[in-house]
Parts: sequence; structure tokens; C-alpha cells
Amino acid sequence: MHFYKLIITFFCVIAQLHLSLYANAQGKMKSNLYEIQYINIENNSIVSVVKQLIEQHRTKNILFRNGYGYITIDNIDFRSYNILKGDFKDLITNNDTLISFNINLSSYYINGNKDADCFNCDYYPPFYTYIDNTLVLIYDNTFKWIFTSNGSGFSSKSKKKLTAKIKKVLKETLNDNFLFYDPFKDKKYTLNKKDREFLTKDKIISMGAFTFQSGQSVNILRNGDIKISDY
Repeated sequence: MHFYKLIITFFCVIAQLHLSLYANAQGKMKSNLYEIQYINIENNSIVSVVKQLIEQHRTKNILFRNGYGYITIDNIDFRSYNILKGDFKDLITNNDTLISFNINLSSYYINGNKDADCFNCDYYPPFYTYIDNTLVLIYDNTFKWIFTSNGSGFSSKSKKKLTAKIKKVLKETLNDNFLFYDPFKDKKYTLNKKDREFLTKDKIISMGAFTFQSGQSVNILRNGDIKISDY
């Protein structure tokens, strides 16, 4: 029962944040902009999974261990079984998934740049937090239905604040020996001082978007078990 209380608590937190954001929008009808918010994740199962994966990445990846990059959580899906009626309930077992989400090690530079060659540069999340001193961005699919384009519905002030936090953990790209990765040519490369003279710092940081290629799919079951698979 304790596990289900944690699940319900996390769901309620998300629901309350939605209501809060809606209230903010109602109070600012002229601007109709949301504030990207810092939150605490109270669900111990989710925090435990994130901590476990952070530790795994720190063990395997020296860049991440030294503070480069951050974590993203997206595609969060809650399964509500109490609305099922009739014979459907008979199909529910303790092995069914209660919550699922994806977690990724990320390095794309979210700074509002809308250029096509700037990968995910305008893909702002509605929430963020810190777990084990690691920045964690939390995406909510609800916002994809609300806003017509990435980043369009968030206030400039909150976007600027989050960009500063992201920039802080991506500064390693400014070192001459940083190893970039080009997924289209499938090769790694460095930028010498001459190359860097013709590029802005923001451009150089954004070029590190594909440094990491690591993602996991997480399923938390009704019985409390957690299944993690790479993708």
C-alpha cells in the first residue's frame, strides 16, 4: 500500500502543477506564458531509478562523471486501472505497468535558438529538478498539445534562467580538446583554435548535442518491481 501511496502522491504533484500553471496563465491573460518551474520529486521509486542510472553513467562516462551533461525524463505515462469495468479488471495483474517513462543522458543546448541545425535548442521542459547534484529536465506531453511550437509558451525570464543552468553543465565543449560527435557522418572530431575563432560560444556548445547516445525505458509495475531496458 505504501508504494501505491507514493504513486498517487507523484500523480497528485503533477496534477497540482498543471493547475498552478493554468492559474498562472489565467492571471497573465495578456502574455499567456507559463513559468518553467523547479519541483521536488517525492516518489521514492522514481528518485531511486534516476539515482541508479546517474551512478551507472558516472561509472561508465568520464565526461558525465566530471559534471558534463544532464538527465532528461520524458514520455511519462500513468496507467489508471480504476476506470476499467467488467471483464477488463480480470486481466489486470501485479505484473502490469503502473508508470512508464524514458530517461536519457543529454547534452543538447537549450537556449531558444530556432535554427534548423541547432538540435533541440528550443525544446524547453515545463519542470526541472536536481537529483544527486545532477540537473534533471522533466518533460510533460500535455504541453505539446497546449503550445503550437517548442518553447513558445514559456516566459522569457524562466527560459533564460534554465538556459543558464544548462550552459553551466555544458561548458566543457569550450575546451580545445573536447571530442564532438557528428551522427550524420558517424565520426568524432575536435575544433582547433582557428576553427573556434569563427564560432560563438553558444554555437560551440550547441555542437555538443550528440555527445551522448544513451537512453533507457523504465516501467514501474503494480507490485513495485522496476524494469529498465536500453533503447
